[in-house]
Amino acid sequence: KKTYYYAKRLSNGTVLRVSDEQMTIGALILRLIMPLFAALLAVIIISAILSSSIAKKIVKPINELDFHDPVIKGDYSEISPLLRRISRQNTLIELQMKELKRQQEEFLTVTGNMSEGLILIDSKAEVLSYNKSALRLLGVDDKGVGSGILAFCDSPELIRVVESVLNGVSCEPVISINGKELNILANPVSDEKKVSGAVLLILDVTERERRDTLRREFTSNVSHELKTPLTSIYGISDMMQNGLIRPEDTAQFAKNIHDETGRLITLVNDIIKLSQLDEGAVGLETEEVDLLACAKTVRTSLSAVAQRQGVTLSVQGESAFVTGIGTVIGEMIYNLCDNGIKYNREGGSVTVTVESIEGHPTVTVADTGIGIPKEHQERIFERFYRVDKSHSRSIGGTGLGLSIVKHGAAVHNATVRLESTEGEGTTVSIVF
Repeated sequence: KKTYYYAKRLSNGTVLRVSDEQMTIGALILRLIMPLFAALLAVIIISAILSSSIAKKIVKPINELDFHDPVIKGDYSEISPLLRRISRQNTLIELQMKELKRQQEEFLTVTGNMSEGLILIDSKAEVLSYNKSALRLLGVDDKGVGSGILAFCDSPELIRVVESVLNGVSCEPVISINGKELNILANPVSDEKKVSGAVLLILDVTERERRDTLRREFTSNVSHELKTPLTSIYGISDMMQNGLIRPEDTAQFAKNIHDETGRLITLVNDIIKLSQLDEGAVGLETEEVDLLACAKTVRTSLSAVAQRQGVTLSVQGESAFVTGIGTVIGEMIYNLCDNGIKYNREGGSVTVTVESIEGHPTVTVADTGIGIPKEHQERIFERFYRVDKSHSRSIGGTGLGLSIVKHGAAVHNATVRLESTEGEGTTVSIVF
């Protein structure tokens, strides 16, 4: 506000003073603006409420739109192209998802039924995927995806394989884990010349390694077993050729040649039989075999041998029929009886019992011989394995008899059971 003053001296000497207040222009303008601001604020509030309500009403159908089935009610022709595009995209995505799911199920089915173990790891050696066979072969529990390879197996050999393959070097070592021989086929996975992970395929080659070991041992043993009699025959014939044998000793040396030749023939025949059994007795015909009749035939063949050894060989039981290869079954019973006689004591006995136990035809050969020490019983069916090599050679054994029994039983899906007590005797049963 502004104040104006005016003063005047009157004739009687009195001073008259008056004043008046007036509003400034700014105050007048401000007084006019305040109602305008109030009206504007009211208009804004009312507009916001109305626009919000109208906007919600407009966009409500769009907000309620199901993008899996994009159909909108009302006249929204502007967004119809977008909705059609979304619908086509949904159809394509659905087809792709079905295809991915099918491929995943195929992958899981294939890997889940593999006898080989499969492990996929990333560049940090963390497991991305695996199958049950991998857990079984490594002898571990389910650790879950995302665990480090160390959680699956802390074998130093396996860790070295993982380190090598993550450095980009493929390898196929054979390592030993939990008593198993495992062949690890490790290959890196590269992304733009950078190793991003690796694939480990685990094969159980325990049986293959065992067979290779047995094959090497078999070859070595065959060479040794053949070399011994051949060396003896060669030595005697060389002496005879050079006239180093006296005439009166010729008969004895001839007998030695005859015995060694017979041993060679027996050994070769046993090797041929084993080879046939290893091949599943291919080419040999099956027939209905009476185990009791077969045992009696064996008794007749070995009666003279048993008599010379002072051993009683007897057959008892009832007829039991199996479908199999008669010659192989006869050879199995023959070898068991032959061993029972050879490794017996004078006055001992070998008893062959044929019976049916719980519906299974069974042949049991029990002797009262020297028995088999417990520590040798697990290996007695191995080729050329002998408990007492010097005793076996003195009685003419080849070390293949029980191997023929074992392989013959495998051909007939039969089970061989051994019970033996050292110094008391041995009982071997073949259960068909």
